[in-house]
Amino acid sequence: TKWPHFFYQLSSVESFWTVDGMYGSPRIPGKDMMSCQPTVPSAVHRQEEREEFGVLVPFIADEVDVKKLGEYHVEHGDCLHWIQPGVPDLYAAQLSDFLITITERTL
Repeated sequence: TKWPHFFYQLSSVESFWTVDGMYGSPRIPGKDMMSCQPTVPSAVHRQEEREEFGVLVPFIADEVDVKKLGEYHVEHGDCLHWIQPGVPDLYAAQLSDFLITITERTL
């Protein structure tokens, strides 16, 4: 197979103290908005991306269940981005494995 190869990294799971963890959704009363939920019930936007792009490109780190990793967010009100080491390293490892596999197939 020749280059280029396309792949897609699903959006990050949000862990805000809202009913679904997503920014802008109704807040859960009494929770500290400067911290993040340790676990969120779903990742709606990731499912939408799977449905939209699933037949077109492979996903990177799709099997990594990050819904239970809310404590690894930056915190201080930022429940979207991740601290390192942590989830970004999982994504990087998946990307590295993907590129090595594709490269081996082309040799």
